[in-house]
Amino acid sequence: MIIMIDVVVVVVVVVVEVFGFVVAQTAVRRTATSGRQFVTATVSLSPRQEYYPPSRDCHERWNLMMTLWSHYDSSDDVEPDRPIVAEVPPATSYAEMRQVMAHLFSQTEDPEDCVYPVTITEIAEAQRQDDKWKKHLQRPDTRAGFKVVIFDDTPVLVKEDDRRQRLVVPDCLQEKILYWYHHYLQHPGKDRMEETISSTMYWHGMRAQIRRMVQTCPRCQKGKIRKRKYGHLPPKEAVTRPWHTVCVDLVGPFELTDSKGTTMEVMLFTMIDPATGWVEIAELPNKIVELYNKKDDTWSKTEILDKSSATISRLFNKHWLSRYPRPRFVTCDNGGEFKLHLRELCKEYSIGRKPTSSKNPQANAIIERMHGVLNSMLRTSGLNALDEVSADCIDQWVANAAWAIRATHHTVLKSTPGAAVFGRDMLFDIPYIADWDEIGRRRQKQVDRDNVRENNRRLPFDYKIGHKCLIVKNINGERLPKADDRNQGPYVITEVYTNGTVRIQKGAISERINIRRLTPYFEAEVAATTDD
Repeated sequence: MIIMIDVVVVVVVVVVEVFGFVVAQTAVRRTATSGRQFVTATVSLSPRQEYYPPSRDCHERWNLMMTLWSHYDSSDDVEPDRPIVAEVPPATSYAEMRQVMAHLFSQTEDPEDCVYPVTITEIAEAQRQDDKWKKHLQRPDTRAGFKVVIFDDTPVLVKEDDRRQRLVVPDCLQEKILYWYHHYLQHPGKDRMEETISSTMYWHGMRAQIRRMVQTCPRCQKGKIRKRKYGHLPPKEAVTRPWHTVCVDLVGPFELTDSKGTTMEVMLFTMIDPATGWVEIAELPNKIVELYNKKDDTWSKTEILDKSSATISRLFNKHWLSRYPRPRFVTCDNGGEFKLHLRELCKEYSIGRKPTSSKNPQANAIIERMHGVLNSMLRTSGLNALDEVSADCIDQWVANAAWAIRATHHTVLKSTPGAAVFGRDMLFDIPYIADWDEIGRRRQKQVDRDNVRENNRRLPFDYKIGHKCLIVKNINGERLPKADDRNQGPYVITEVYTNGTVRIQKGAISERINIRRLTPYFEAEVAATTDD
């Protein structure tokens, strides 16, 4: 029986010894603070016997292991980009090892210490320790408004102005006060935060510090909507040569409901020549697909809109390439329907394909404006008020809408697109000769005027390689959940282009994006440079 007890004790001692050694190593090498720092301790460790000499009993080793474990924080909320290296001497005995660990953990901060409000006693003590303000405690500069008053039985230096007395805060407490107010006032803006703090406290440079802190706050940058946009857009060259470029896009789907409650979905494929304003509109066909219901283990057939790349390329060839002069370029967005077959079609006809950056409809602005006109025509057509909505009704409306756009006066052309293209009025046999050089100058002038107007609403800012930026989620008015962040990121900029786009690194993905969708991510060092 005695032998079995001795064996159990030996096993327990060995297990505790090994576990304590692992915990000690882990606690030394990975000590997380309040999520703002990552402390890396450089410790020259001796062999395991110097940590736990053979003479030490099991109880003392267990207490030491629990002490180390109580200080260990396994939080993953750390920032390894900002290491603070704590140099500590080697441990050659139990007492020295305790001193090593005490020195190591003295480098960390209690999370509550970062956000606990200061007291008048603490401010007064900091004033007495500060070389700048301790002389004012003895001889206050009354001409500058400084005086010593008694608050809570504590003499403290204040600045008196506008019939109010404000506590003078030394440099060592300023960052702590700013952090506490910004955290517990739920991230207020710079003006509201400044008014709140300056009503009771004073120090030189408070406004600049508050503005820099609010500007560089990660939560504020990701969770709030910025009123102003950053970065001027480069000048854009207008398309002035007829039939040189064609812009294509999809609009819809539109849901049309008749008086019987029957609903039809309509989606249109639109094409426009930006120089002449000539448009073509084609309705997307439907196709039958089979869907599998996993719950009932059944297959069912349903009808959906066919917006595949093969259908888009067929409609483009039928409604544009087979009717009008072959263009040099095709402008489209990055949707999957404008890839694969359309890319092959353009390659076969030696047509350059110019896709726009993602979620940037302004790059194809002329066709987006035409979509706005189509939406207005659809709402005023009365299709939703018919007794029965049929495919023939929709087909007739598409033809009427296309003719209406071709026969309507264009402000840049100073005529209708039909008259500019065919040399006569769309209704009467009245000749018209278009001066394409003058039309091109007017179009370029309008593009420049629009560019200046948009840049007047933006702040000058240069996106540079290595800087960080945020992606604005609801750039085109998308509805987001109220609790979601308004900005996504930050991401590092890897390339900057001259056409108003940059390339960012999103994990393993490299994406080219327009600066309209971006907003800068300010860090402390960058913000300080910007203020200067």
